[in-house]
Amino acid sequence: MRFFLVILLACVTAGVFLCQSGISESADDILHFTLEEAINRALTANRSIANALDQVAQTRFSLVSSRTDFELKIIPEVYLDLAKGRKDYGAALSIDKKLSTGTGLLISPSIQRIGETYETGMDILLTQSLLRGFSTDYNLRGVKQSEYLLRSSQRDLYLTQVSVVLAAVSAVYNVIRLREILRLQQSSHERLQGYTEAAGVKQKMGLATAIDVYRARIKLNQAESFLIASREAYQDALDNLRIILAVPLEKAIDVSAPLTYTVIHVEEENAILVSMSERVEIIQIKDLIANLELQARTAKHNILPDVDLTLKYSSKGSDSALKESLKTNKGSVELGLATSGNVSRTREKAAYERSRIAIHSASRLMDLKCDEIKREVKFSLRNLYRNMKNIEIQKEQITQAKGKLELAKVKFSRGMAGNFDMIEAETELRTAEISLISAVIQYIERQFRLKAAMGILIDKQGKVSS
Repeated sequence: MRFFLVILLACVTAGVFLCQSGISESADDILHFTLEEAINRALTANRSIANALDQVAQTRFSLVSSRTDFELKIIPEVYLDLAKGRKDYGAALSIDKKLSTGTGLLISPSIQRIGETYETGMDILLTQSLLRGFSTDYNLRGVKQSEYLLRSSQRDLYLTQVSVVLAAVSAVYNVIRLREILRLQQSSHERLQGYTEAAGVKQKMGLATAIDVYRARIKLNQAESFLIASREAYQDALDNLRIILAVPLEKAIDVSAPLTYTVIHVEEENAILVSMSERVEIIQIKDLIANLELQARTAKHNILPDVDLTLKYSSKGSDSALKESLKTNKGSVELGLATSGNVSRTREKAAYERSRIAIHSASRLMDLKCDEIKREVKFSLRNLYRNMKNIEIQKEQITQAKGKLELAKVKFSRGMAGNFDMIEAETELRTAEISLISAVIQYIERQFRLKAAMGILIDKQGKVSS
């Protein structure tokens, strides 16, 4: 069921309110935002989102850097020695490649001329860690950690976007709420001025007492104070919106947003099921646990002693002719086995135990986060239902206050009563109108918050759901 709420001249032009608040810029100089435009502006210009995007970029470059360990590296080297009239020169090339199995391969051909002699050579070095090296988890731990940090930064960006959208929605509707309150306060102030003038005339005619005049003036002064406070609050709300939208504080802005709403009927159980599958925080903790389990496996693997097998082939040749130097190359093969590190592996064992404890802590964190999300969804639903009842109550209050005011006006005009009932009814009417505006806007805002609690406010592409 669709409710269309028209709140007492809600479509009054923004120029009226800008004049009331002391802004005299022409319409062409004012930035106008609809709710959708304000949200899109916040998603593209907000400084918190820009910082989150920078963090994603930094972690992406960290991943690129960690992957360079497994890239094919080609390092050329050239030298020339002209000391004391000598013309010695040479060149070498290193080709280095590391595999995910821990295998390292280094090929280094070289050629140089010293005096009248050419020297050529070729070195090939193959290394393999026998106990630790064959584990891809162990060898790629730096890359996988960088991948995890990149995913985490992308989720942080998403959560920042959700937070900014909620802040933008709240700021836009706060401006509209305070603008409507300002209009209502202005209208009430004008009516109270009329009551005060009427009480003064009636006093001169003997139809009203001095207490009626004093009572009217006291309420008029209170209305003036409320009007001043409303103008200041409205300007503060505009400044807050400017900051969220990254608009210069000296720039005049105006916003518009629908005051219509659809009553949401969502089963609590279904809302919780959606939140459990869509909330990014749960996905993040699952990824955290997987990352900690990977670290635990690598820590356990690190307990093994470091035993390296090396196989080296070297060949060298020397002759006054380059071609002959290549022919005279003689090669040799060396096989080596080396180990290093503390035999007890106490530090490595302690690191492994710490990693297991971290997994248990993350599992408890998952349980806590699930409970918190369930509570948040339930709280959002209860707020919506309570808001809906409050809207109906305020509508009834307005109807009653209007009737009471009309009756008080008739009695006062006919000299059947003082102005106490009239001023009281006026105050009650204004309070009910303000409460209705606040209740409707709060209901709309809480619809957005319910979507955020369920994890469906923004899709994974960063677009706000309708």
